[in-house]
Amino acid sequence: MKRIVFSLLFFLSLFHTSAQIFREKELHVSVEPFVAVSRGTLGEMMYYDSFYDSSRKISYLEWEKNLFLFGMSTELEYKKIHFEAGAASSFFEQNSGEMRDSDYLNPEDYSMKTTYSIGDNSAVENYEFHASLYYDFETLSWLTLSPLVGFSYSYDSFERREAEGWYSDGKHWWYDESSSHYPQTYWNGSRNVTLKLAQIDFYRKTFTTWAGFKAKITPYRRLHFIFDLLISPYSYFYAVDSHHAQESVTKKMYKRHYKMIQTSYMNMLLLSAGAVFSVNEIFDITIGCFYSFTFEAERGTLYTDYVAGDRQDKYYKSGQDSGTSTENFTAKLGCKIKIR
Repeated sequence: MKRIVFSLLFFLSLFHTSAQIFREKELHVSVEPFVAVSRGTLGEMMYYDSFYDSSRKISYLEWEKNLFLFGMSTELEYKKIHFEAGAASSFFEQNSGEMRDSDYLNPEDYSMKTTYSIGDNSAVENYEFHASLYYDFETLSWLTLSPLVGFSYSYDSFERREAEGWYSDGKHWWYDESSSHYPQTYWNGSRNVTLKLAQIDFYRKTFTTWAGFKAKITPYRRLHFIFDLLISPYSYFYAVDSHHAQESVTKKMYKRHYKMIQTSYMNMLLLSAGAVFSVNEIFDITIGCFYSFTFEAERGTLYTDYVAGDRQDKYYKSGQDSGTSTENFTAKLGCKIKIR
């Protein structure tokens, strides 16, 4: 949270200073505080090793990203050149929907989901930064087309603390009557004992470059409609999945970590549509909708700090691939303040 506040103050001071230095009439500076709601899913996949069919997934985790956000963006416009940058963060710790964990442990039928669990997904820390540069070409009196390049960085951290799950023997579907259901309570001879599913933590860092076009339609002097079509030439994903567990002898809790690294080329798309209404010479009301997604799950390398059932001091290649997917829809409401 402190990083978001410092970043916003930095952007404000930077562009306030710019407004004092530059005096040309062509220079315009604005800031835009906003609130937003985000709905989406981060997918996390692990595949079978080469001994089996390595094209088949063995585990699939879905982290819903349903968040309320706040942030601020700044824009510097000089003649027909625009530079825009901003940052956003989630509203403290909040419920982010559900987290679903599915395993496919039957190599004789890779489509069989043998294990399934579901629980509330808690958002621990979520923030993002973005910046873009574009140039206006006024093709018609009411239409402006702008080629655009930019980048974004996001950090998402979640926890599933409690869950309900169904575990088969690996040869039946998860909903089979023979599957074990958790949490489950039994009498051990002296008291009731409840077995629960352990906590799972997850965080992902995503760096994405963007290239594409922006279109601005002006049917009325005070009203603009804006559309973006962007594709990602290059994206980088770094994620760590931590499964909590308890040692059978000492009963101490520990974490088994899985590290996933993927790179992606031309595999993400961002579509947006919005409107800007000019209230007066100082204030604009802005609304926007943004939809981003990966075309297909990007595969990379899976590392773990467990080898042959023993914990290690560092990560080793597991011999399996990892995968990642993203789908996200965001609606934003802001107020643009024109500094000069």
